[in-house]
Amino acid sequence: MNIIRNKDWGMIVKTPLETQKLKCVDAIALHHMASPTADIYEVQNWHLNAGWRAFGYGYWVDFDGTVYEGRGYDYVGAGVENQNDHIISIGFAGNYQSGLEGIPLSPPVSDTQFNAGVELIAWIRGRVPSIVRVDGHRAFMATACPGDTFPLAEMISGKKRLEEKPMFKDVPESDYGYNHIKKLKDYGVVNGDGEGNFNPDAPVTRRDVAVMIANALTVAGK
Repeated sequence: MNIIRNKDWGMIVKTPLETQKLKCVDAIALHHMASPTADIYEVQNWHLNAGWRAFGYGYWVDFDGTVYEGRGYDYVGAGVENQNDHIISIGFAGNYQSGLEGIPLSPPVSDTQFNAGVELIAWIRGRVPSIVRVDGHRAFMATACPGDTFPLAEMISGKKRLEEKPMFKDVPESDYGYNHIKKLKDYGVVNGDGEGNFNPDAPVTRRDVAVMIANALTVAGK
């Protein structure tokens, strides 16, 4: 997980922020932007134009999985009206609410963005152990946020998705072993030659077998 600090992306603070009393923080609220294109700078402009002191969320997750630090967990946010003294807010790029007039729905949350969100939640909870609840913005006030297509329950589960890896260049889909080789690659059991090839007809040494068995046992959790 790559976190870009607020000073590095240029967060604007109009007036000093209020220090968060971490012992009072017991929840994380997840938000979407209700926009399929808004980046962190556009969102910051929305918040400043609304009269907020600074970018409102504690953290923000872009489509590519990049995490931006906003107010972090050290300062009171502005994501949930009248409840920011006990909530850290995480914003996600995209519109995940269907039926908004004139606003296209974003594609389903990608594995990359999703996994970054799961990692970020775990990272925050590791630093703020008083947190006992993770939920959508709508659980704390009357709103549809983070949207009806946002994978809320899946993200709350805390389990990362298995990211699909590009298939080996020298194994065509017509190969009778394609699906089996692909599954082993996705799980990290086989890794090829480091240049994107599997070399399906090359001989296998006892060393290769040992590595594959060890990788398989790791996946199985043994």
